[in-house]
Formats: sequence, structure tokens, C-alpha cells
Amino acid sequence: MDDEFIEIKPNKEKLNEGKNFHKNYRDMSFLFILGTYMLNILDANVSAHLMQFNIKDNLSIRPKFEPDLFGPDTHVGLKVLVKL
Repeated sequence: MDDEFIEIKPNKEKLNEGKNFHKNYRDMSFLFILGTYMLNILDANVSAHLMQFNIKDNLSIRPKFEPDLFGPDTHVGLKVLVKL
């Protein structure tokens, strides 16, 4: 019996190489999906935590420079006042 498809049949080494290639991509896809799912959970928790945070429209920041004239060296400091 003459089989015309015997020449295109891949050998075991090529089959194992293809199997390992797709197995690695399957594993990487699983890790990517798991990581995305974990980031989604983290984002939901942060959003739920910040939902109770009071944000007003009239927030203001006023920087104030105060020199330290009474120390041995003259220093200039910066104070930031956040008014709620």
C-alpha cells in the first residue's frame, strides 16, 4: 500500500517542540489574565476605600516661605498649608 502523505508527517521532535511552544504561551496567557484580574480587584478596593473620602471644590494650597533667623545658620524653609 502506498501512502502519499507519509512525507508530510512531522517527526516526534517537531511535535514536542510545537507542544512546548503552545504550552508556554498558554501558561503566559494564564498569568496575564490572573494579573489583570488581581489589578482589577485592587482597583475596586482602592475605589471603594476612597469613596468615603471628602473632596470639596474649594481646596487650596498656599506655600509660605519662612526664614530661620534665630539659628546659627540662616535657613529658609517651606511650609505648605492645605485648606479644606
